[in-house]
Amino acid sequence: MHDVEKAKMIFIKYGGSHFHMERNGEFDYYKSFNILKQQEVAWIKEYQREIVEKLQASTDVSLYNTMLPELFRTITQFKIVDHLSVLNKFIFKDVQQLDSFTQLRVAEGFIGLLESIGNNNDNTILEIRQHTKVMLENISNQSMSVDSYYKKIDYLKDVLTDDKIRSRVKSSLNKLSENH
Repeated sequence: MHDVEKAKMIFIKYGGSHFHMERNGEFDYYKSFNILKQQEVAWIKEYQREIVEKLQASTDVSLYNTMLPELFRTITQFKIVDHLSVLNKFIFKDVQQLDSFTQLRVAEGFIGLLESIGNNNDNTILEIRQHTKVMLENISNQSMSVDSYYKKIDYLKDVLTDDKIRSRVKSSLNKLSENH
């Protein structure tokens, strides 16, 4: 395996996080490859594209709990928003098929993402803000549903009640309107 391939494998393994490389004792080894920032940007764009493609290909709730937060993290960390438009289109088209709690978590993720990349008048950002608001309003106007995936997780039992979900929806709507 070539040095660049080894470096890429390490970089992708840690989602581009030098912090996690350091924490696991691999940062010095990774640094020894002398990878340019431009190469890391190319790799993170590829990594983000792969995450978006996996999400598009599945409605598995567990992917929304692992891959989507990872995508949001990389967008926040690297300020690379190349895939936001695609993400916006498919997430808000398919999200209605998901349970209320997953929809709420997706909305909260988008709100956190919007906070981290700042308020601007980019059309995609404005669409995401509007779609997130509509999604939250739809959740608040429907009976709450929770996927069995969450019900199996003991520490979530207290947050899966109708009242708690509705409270988080209301809080998210307030946060969204405050940051506009």
